[in-house]
Amino acid sequence: MIANRKMRLIAAASVLAVAGISGCGPEGEGKSASGKAAESAAPTERPEKPSPPAEPFAGLSAEQIAERAFQATKNLSSLRASGSGLMEGKKMTFDFAFNNKGACTGKLTQAGMGQAEVRISSTKRTYIKGDEQFYRSTMGKEANPEELDLLLTMFKGRWMKVEKKDAQELGSLCDMEDLFDEMDVDRTKGLVKGAPAQVGGKRAVTLVRKSGAKSITYYVAAEGKPYFLQVTKKASSEGPDHFVFGEFDRPVVVPDPPADNVLDTSEFTDAG
Repeated sequence: MIANRKMRLIAAASVLAVAGISGCGPEGEGKSASGKAAESAAPTERPEKPSPPAEPFAGLSAEQIAERAFQATKNLSSLRASGSGLMEGKKMTFDFAFNNKGACTGKLTQAGMGQAEVRISSTKRTYIKGDEQFYRSTMGKEANPEELDLLLTMFKGRWMKVEKKDAQELGSLCDMEDLFDEMDVDRTKGLVKGAPAQVGGKRAVTLVRKSGAKSITYYVAAEGKPYFLQVTKKASSEGPDHFVFGEFDRPVVVPDPPADNVLDTSEFTDAG
């Protein structure tokens, strides 16, 4: 995986004003001498077309917009991030909800490795629940077939509690401050403004950097606060290359699984 580096994210907000213009209807009615309503001689005014949306980042460079987006996104209390890319040369996908207290919950799937659910609870305990392919690919070399079948029976549908000494690396997975290290270690360097776009029905400003066959594109919300909506990397050889962000500031509460549905790995270690 890509080595994590700290990326400072700086705080800001962007307010977009959109003006709407509505047309006026016809004037009131008059009556003729015979008592019948007479039509107004004045022509009906047609509603004017709405003005195009104002430029949300007028006067700002691509680098300045990116800094505002990094800052605003860092200030979130929670978010959801999903995406895909390569891990050890194999296709992987992920979908996680985070909060800024270090709790998260989500799934990670890798070709040939199966799927694992990860849960770092609000009580700072770490749990993993994998499918059969995940356990076979991770434990197949450590256990003989009979032992592996027995373990799979024990693990099926249950959460495995991870010991503290083994949970540190997984803990960084749920660190919102480290999240953007996986996107781009150069952050704002050399960015230029690209074409307007939409992400999930929301207007976005694109910020692009190219270097030969490689490129990275940031999609920054053009309405409301300037959060990152999407980040796309091309020609990346390792690590996530497509991120989508959403559910900003939606509360993320991660409870511990029911005790009767948890295997404590320390019991296996002590028994050995």
